[in-house]
Amino acid sequence: MNQLPAVLRIAYRTTRADYVALCVAMMRDPWRRIILEIVIYIAVLLVLLFAISGFSVDTFLRQLTDLATLAAPWWVYVLLLAGPLLALAHPQWVALVAALTYKRNAIADKDVALSFDGNGIVTTAPNLVSHLAWDAIIRVIETPTHAFLAISQREALILPR
Repeated sequence: MNQLPAVLRIAYRTTRADYVALCVAMMRDPWRRIILEIVIYIAVLLVLLFAISGFSVDTFLRQLTDLATLAAPWWVYVLLLAGPLLALAHPQWVALVAALTYKRNAIADKDVALSFDGNGIVTTAPNLVSHLAWDAIIRVIETPTHAFLAISQREALILPR
């Protein structure tokens, strides 16, 4: 394979903010996931309520009526809202975990250079050289601060803007 001269070369130092932005951007369909988590949480609560009611349909319906008319104990509403609130905060949880685990990343605080040519992309960092053909990129994710060239569902090249 002939190596073509680089048409474009981008160099930067990877930061914690880059890694956090990458992790948040790589979440696929976050709203669909959040809605699914909320639906599963409510379904589990309904099953638990049915079990607590002794699997009696009449008692279960009475307890649902109490919930709807705000006659249930206050802590039930806290429990009912806790799951959806945690699900809505999923992107923030991902960002927090990414920020806390950043130093485990192989290129944390390292100088990275991406060279683009007709054959693909050559990535260089200390103790790392990677050659990627253009067809290795499965999607491009653009954010206000970065562009990410995804090579799998969990990995991408970072391009700070």
